[in-house]
Amino acid sequence: MNDGDGLEIASLLNRYILGLDDEDVVLDEKWACGIFTRDAVVTFPVGESRGIEEIVQDHRRMLAAWERTQHMHSPADVVVAGDSARLVAHVVATHVHRTGSPPHAPTADPPTFSAGTFVSAGVRRTADGWRFTSLGFRLRWTRGTPPHARG
Repeated sequence: MNDGDGLEIASLLNRYILGLDDEDVVLDEKWACGIFTRDAVVTFPVGESRGIEEIVQDHRRMLAAWERTQHMHSPADVVVAGDSARLVAHVVATHVHRTGSPPHAPTADPPTFSAGTFVSAGVRRTADGWRFTSLGFRLRWTRGTPPHARG
């Protein structure tokens, strides 16, 4: 592996995580194709998305449920073997419930749901550069009101 490969692969996670929280980033096919292969699989504790179309639809739907989010990740550990690679990192995400969901005092800050996850990814070199073939999040801890428990 040259340092450029590791940096490009780590950049996939950077762009993915930053894109989730940046209102100026449009979560569309162009966004997804810049990060994932067309046959990629994304696995969350709440379900799985297969292929670009599902990845886009599911990310839009999941993020629309929240007033706002903030995702942060550790530096990624990347191991390259030819035209494939593995990436691992930690991700901590804070999700702010929409006003009134779940119910809270009008003067109180909206409740949040936070989760710590261990992320692992399969990566493949394509004609367009490195792309995730798989991205999986294993839940390590949670705090607050989860989305399925909303009022």
